Amino acid sequence: MFFEERGLSDEPLRRGVPQRRKKYSLRPLHKTMLSSESTITIRFSDCDPMGHANNASYFTFMEESRVILFQDTFPTPALDVDAATSYPFIIAEITCRFLAPTYANQKIIIKNRIAHIGNSSFTIEYDLLDAKTQKPVASGKSVQVWYDYKLKTSAPIPEKIKKLFS
Repeated sequence: MFFEERGLSDEPLRRGVPQRRKKYSLRPLHKTMLSSESTITIRFSDCDPMGHANNASYFTFMEESRVILFQDTFPTPALDVDAATSYPFIIAEITCRFLAPTYANQKIIIKNRIAHIGNSSFTIEYDLLDAKTQKPVASGKSVQVWYDYKLKTSAPIPEKIKKLFS
């Protein structure tokens, strides 16, 4: 009765955690906003002693996805380019919702998209999917703030960048 009242199944998963019956559905990609997709393989070093990818690794996965998005948007000639001119924004907030465990050598597809553009900030949403099954393993969101490194304060996003993002 306890499990049914909460929408849970009493059938244990690999680690003995009840599974929700309600299916998770991904938000559709917004066709007019900037987006990218990449695939990563979970490394042994991403895993914790329990044998699955450590929760902190997911933030690195999202970072790698974000870097690909911005390298495509803000091409730089070399890695030693000044970050303040190449990527004039900072992370203000980042969250991750863990939906299923992942393991070493598992391939994960990371889809991201600019979901919202404000005056001085923009939001990126992430969907992390198992490459074989296409089932979601995590979802996340990050808020980036356009930043003036000289004045050490937020700044309005230039209109040309807003158009590039949308």
